[in-house]
Amino acid sequence: FVALAVWPIFGWRRRPVTRIVSLLPMLAGALVMGALCIWFLLVWSDTGGTTGLIERFAVAAEAIFPAVVAWGLLIGERRRRRFNFR
Repeated sequence: FVALAVWPIFGWRRRPVTRIVSLLPMLAGALVMGALCIWFLLVWSDTGGTTGLIERFAVAAEAIFPAVVAWGLLIGERRRRRFNFR
């Protein structure tokens, strides 16, 4: 969980191809995923029924964010090729 939460901190670029890999979106993604992981850690020993739900939120965020980044990079590359090769 932790490695997937912090990868955006190491993945941002100063001169990004697209805005999705610039500092602000990557930092926001790391903060949201980190907060969800900390929330899960805090309720892990809880005997209530919310532990599984919070785990699913954390897992969903850690699965969706890399997909959004990959999609943004794909769109950015298509735009770059379209404007550079015409």
